[in-house]
Amino acid sequence: MRLCEDGSHTLYSEIAGECYHSIHGALNESLHIFIDAGFKAIVKKYQINQKNSVRILEIGFGTGLNALLTGLEAEKKNILVDYTGLEPFPVREAVLKQLNYCSLLSEKSEQIFLAMHECDWETAHKITPFFNFTKKQHGFMEVDLVDNSFDLIYFDAFSPEAQPDLWEQEVFDKCFKIMAPEGILVTYCAKGRVKRALKSAGFSVENLQGPAGKREITRAQKLI
Repeated sequence: MRLCEDGSHTLYSEIAGECYHSIHGALNESLHIFIDAGFKAIVKKYQINQKNSVRILEIGFGTGLNALLTGLEAEKKNILVDYTGLEPFPVREAVLKQLNYCSLLSEKSEQIFLAMHECDWETAHKITPFFNFTKKQHGFMEVDLVDNSFDLIYFDAFSPEAQPDLWEQEVFDKCFKIMAPEGILVTYCAKGRVKRALKSAGFSVENLQGPAGKREITRAQKLI
């Protein structure tokens, strides 16, 4: 367990040799990258097109922080979210109970956080009226996913150095295939080879300002 500069917790993975989030701020990092650059961007686009639901895939569910923040934001926006989180190596329950996210957020956060972590794997659950949630104990390349079925992908795997197999061209080709037209992928990684792989897969790629301690992040869109 590590305490970040913004007062939120992150975990250190002995397997990956990295923290789950930026030590500069787990909460601020997730809000900046996945909520502001991802969720709010797709909601704005879909509201213009009069769509009232968003289908999200998270590659690297981890502590559940991104999912928690998304569930809270779905309530604020009154927009239905169908959320699928992939995590082949779940965090132990005893460790999850020590995380301080809920004490830093609203009262509703504890209900969502506990429900996500206590529910069964591989089964869809209605966590709130606006947040449907499924967690799968599978790696991205091993799980079967329907083509054109996700509006937004949170790509939150460990770094290319720690998990090189999750940053290969075939991974981004699959991301493109399962993403709906006009969909968005967001990731903290701004390495040149990752952006080239995204472009090769068919995405339009843009650099965005990063959160504290990081110069840039990447947002990719399927513009067809």
